[in-house]
Amino acid sequence: MKIKKAGEKVEDKEYYYYIRQLYNSRDDTYMTRIAEFVYLNKTCFRGIFRLNKSGGFNVPYGNYKNPKIADPIEFEKVSKSIQNVEFICSDFEKVNIRSKKDFVYLDPPYVPEKKDSFVAYDKVGFTEEKNNALFDKCVKMKCKWMMSNSNTEPVREKLKKFNIVEIEARRAINSKNPAAKTKEIIVYN
Repeated sequence: MKIKKAGEKVEDKEYYYYIRQLYNSRDDTYMTRIAEFVYLNKTCFRGIFRLNKSGGFNVPYGNYKNPKIADPIEFEKVSKSIQNVEFICSDFEKVNIRSKKDFVYLDPPYVPEKKDSFVAYDKVGFTEEKNNALFDKCVKMKCKWMMSNSNTEPVREKLKKFNIVEIEARRAINSKNPAAKTKEIIVYN
């Protein structure tokens, strides 16, 4: 199967699973892997990011008609605005703050709202201990940072000395009710 070019028809289940297999089988071609990820994100079931125990992306096909994968004009705008930005995707425990001018955005697996809330989006899981370690790191960080998380008492209590803004978020990944809304919080220093 050949890789499709921008603008070619992409609402094809077989092609989706082909790209998912490519994405999961390599990590050597940086730009190709980014393109594969964007494609998968726009065509998988409700844009969910989830990994299996082997670390492979395992979200099923979304079955969309004519999904918008990329807008070249938007890509150009974003490209220009991030020319001097370094993005690091890392475990929070490994992030090395080099300057007070750094900015860190944290999007951890959310603290569960209920005991039965699904939070297993990666191969390792994010325990209460990991959340507490993350919150402790936030307290110690000398640079500017921002975190999104669930609107729960444990998060509010641990980070109460910082700015907390409540926002309404749509829960598209809830397959029973994709229009469901909930409250989340943005925390920043």
